[in-house]
Amino acid sequence: MKYILVFLFLHQITIDAKVIGNKSKANGSQIFRKHLRKACRSTAMKFTQSHTQSEWKTFDTADKMLTEIVRLCPHKKIKLDKKTIDIMYKFNITYARDSENFL
Repeated sequence: MKYILVFLFLHQITIDAKVIGNKSKANGSQIFRKHLRKACRSTAMKFTQSHTQSEWKTFDTADKMLTEIVRLCPHKKIKLDKKTIDIMYKFNITYARDSENFL
């Protein structure tokens, strides 16, 4: 009985860690749906896979992430704060063209 309880406890910790780790990905998807879907007129998958991970990193280090988002989504004026852009960066890196992850 003791081993079963320990196993269940450790299993719950593992599940909680996965949920916490996926939080920025879920937030990125919500941000795309709320702010960018109509402006981009495409899906989140097409948006994130428009560049490779290294290209997204280049945009982030050069502080050109918002400029690139506006270039990819020209159909509506976009205003995002720094925290939102950071969440979108993590989301874009996770699902970039060469990431092997899929939405």
